[in-house]
Parts: sequence; C-alpha cells; structure tokens
Amino acid sequence: MKNNKIILSFALIFGIITLMSFYSFPQNKEYRYTKAHRVLADSLRKSAEPYNLIIAENYQDLDLTVRMEIDTLWAYYAGDFIFNNPLVTIGQGFTSCASCHNRAKAGFAGIRFGYGKGATGVGEWRQKFTELVDSQKVATPTHVNSIYSKNGVLWDGSLNCESPLFLEKHSDIAGLCNKGYNGIELQAAKGSKVHNLDFERCKKEPILKQYFKLAFGDTLVNKDRIVQAIVVKEQIDRTPFTPFNQFLMGKNTLNMSELRGLRVFLGKCISCHNSPALGNNHYSEKIAKSDFKADKIKAPTLINLPFDGFYMHNSSEKTIKNAIRAHQLGLTKKELTDINNFIRNALVDATVVESAYR
Repeated sequence: MKNNKIILSFALIFGIITLMSFYSFPQNKEYRYTKAHRVLADSLRKSAEPYNLIIAENYQDLDLTVRMEIDTLWAYYAGDFIFNNPLVTIGQGFTSCASCHNRAKAGFAGIRFGYGKGATGVGEWRQKFTELVDSQKVATPTHVNSIYSKNGVLWDGSLNCESPLFLEKHSDIAGLCNKGYNGIELQAAKGSKVHNLDFERCKKEPILKQYFKLAFGDTLVNKDRIVQAIVVKEQIDRTPFTPFNQFLMGKNTLNMSELRGLRVFLGKCISCHNSPALGNNHYSEKIAKSDFKADKIKAPTLINLPFDGFYMHNSSEKTIKNAIRAHQLGLTKKELTDINNFIRNALVDATVVESAYR
C-alpha cells in the first residue's frame, strides 16, 4: 500500500508539472508591419482560408477519437509514458516508440532510414546489433499532427479501411474496421503488433497502472486501453505555436521574406501539402526513386523539418532547399530563398521537443 502511494504521488507530481505546460503558451516574435506588409498579409490570410489550415491551440478543441470513458489528460500521460519507455520488445536493450519517433527530433527519427527489428537505441543514436537488421529503406515520418491525417496512415496510405491496399497488407487487423476503427487507431493497433509491444510487461508496470487508474478509473491494463492511450497521445501532439499558425490567427509573426515564401507556397505547393499539417493527406507519384514499393506516396508534413535533417520519402536530400529543388517548381533564386525561409523558420514549433505536449 505504501509503495502504491509513493508511485501515485510520483505520477501526480509529473502530471501537475506537465499540466502546467498545457497552459504556458509560448510567444512568437511579432513584426511591425508597414502598409505593404499589411496588404500582403491580409491577402495571404484570405487565400489560405479555404484550406482550413489552423491548428487548435487547446486540446479540448480537437476532434479526438475516444471509444471509452476516460480522463483525456491522464490518458495522454499514460500514452506518453508508453511511447517513451522501453516497453517494446523488438531487438534488445532500450527500445520504445520514441526510438524512431524521437521527441528531440520533433517525432522524426533523425536518421536516414528507420530501423525495425534488430536495432536498439533512440533516434540518431539508434544502432543495429545484427546484420539481419530490418532497415525499412524509407524515412520515418513524425507522429506529430497525426490527428490531421484523414486519408490513411503510412507512406502508402494503406492503414485506411477504404484503401485497396488494406486487406493485402493488413488483413490481421481487418476486424477492427467492423468496429469503426480507422487511421491512427489502426496504426496504433498494427504498431503494437508489428513492433511487438510487450503487453505482459505493461500489465506489471506500476507507474502505468496508476496512470490507467487516473485515466480509466481502475488499474486494469489491457490492449484496448493501451491502444486508446497511444491514440490520445498521438492526436494531442501537434504544433499550434508555429509562427505560421499564429499568423493565420491574426498575429504579425512572419517577416517579409516569409510572407513572400508563403505566397509561393500557396501558389505552388498547397495542392499537395494541404491540411493543417501541411501534408499527410494527398498522394502523388513518387518524385524520388526508392526501393519502397508503392504506386503513390503521401505528401509529408512540412512542419518542424529542420529537426530531422533528411528529406523526401527516401531521405535522398539533406537540405530543405535541395528537397524543394527536386520538385522542379520553376522557382527563381529569390523565390527559392523565400520559401526555404518560410519552411525553415515559419513552420517550426519547438514545444513538441521541449516537453510533453499540450
């Protein structure tokens, strides 16, 4: 009993500290706009309106997928605990969801290809310990802003009950479609299988049991609750504090070069990189060659790219500017500079790196 009280106290203290971060919103620099700035800014905001690009600041405004009665915040903390602790049994040693979806890299891996079975470690420190390592030959996308992935998960979009690839690749979880599961829920369920989440170890984890008591009402740890907690965590992790998102809400947080870069983006890029995540919804022909088998590839999010260091689905480019060049958009040198500045500066929200997210 005494040990349970100590564990519960620890969980409460961690939760209170994290809760404080939910309401300590960061401030982006605002610029003094001249009349020319204001005219351009107002025009760009109006052009962006039809795309509904604003990311909600408050998690309570999100359309969360919740299938059981829970305390959302404690479910988030439980999902964050599972995500960042070595409860996954692939390979040996320290391995967790965060091994590839590294918080220090804003949910990206920070290495060229993701390592599956046969590797250990976190992010860019992730090392293979056997030559039989499962190198996926494709970049690891960030989980951040997953709530805005409405047309399937994975590069080929196959984790979607309506995808023609779903039954071919994911017949083992086909029954979940009959329960109404889709998108992130399918990904969490599939991921717990593919990455061999150690359910028995989860059931014995004392801190997780206390989180579940606060989230679900009792200490029962089962697969459905684990998937629900991970889904809530992935849906709440998002980036409302980019200068661009704040700009869309009326603040003067973009400088002149970034405003011009946004103008290029709306004219040349928005058809593929749409949704509040500026990606994750549109599928197009592969621009870069790779061994990854798919007729079409999802246009990835453009948010927080500087944290990654590898660009395109096959990680073939090491700079954002070269990745833009690879799209052959016919940009002038000045336009290339401006859109590069827009992506590198206006689309960065470091709060997902600094703490458990709000």
